[in-house]
Amino acid sequence: MLFNLFGKKERKINFTDINYMSAKAKCEAVLRLAKQEPGTIFLAWFPDTAMSYKQAFSREGIPESRILETRQFHSAKVAGKKIVFLEHHPLPSKETALVKDLEETHFNVYNSLDEPLFAVFGSDRIIDLMKKMGLKEDEAVSHTLISRSVKNAQEKIEKKVSLEIPANSQKEWMDKNVK
Repeated sequence: MLFNLFGKKERKINFTDINYMSAKAKCEAVLRLAKQEPGTIFLAWFPDTAMSYKQAFSREGIPESRILETRQFHSAKVAGKKIVFLEHHPLPSKETALVKDLEETHFNVYNSLDEPLFAVFGSDRIIDLMKKMGLKEDEAVSHTLISRSVKNAQEKIEKKVSLEIPANSQKEWMDKNVK
């Protein structure tokens, strides 16, 4: 009990998944959020995602500067601002390493179930189930069980990847790194 008296307490970082059936519905939700909360910064793990959302923001008159690629990320750029992720990185250790020095410990991640990462745990079945339950495409599903499933899928992927090959999109990353 006393051995941790002077040790550094490890902070628990939580990612809450906000899941949409399609990329289109996810994009519309992100645009609504960007308009409602002008201080929010959006982080993309992959250049293709950042470019896609910058184009969408530009069409809506929202400053593209609110979208950052994680490789451009610096905690000084986001001080005092809410951070929202536009996707998960397939490796959970990369997500945790990126945010470990921030004051914030809770982050929302906007997902669409048609993203390559979700195929790892059968997102087609989840989409079918959501439709059978009467959910509309633009309705989000967020639950700790889904977030846990995403984390478990990421951990399985991380065990398979010994040397990460960089990519411009999540699909390309999955194709190059997960056999």
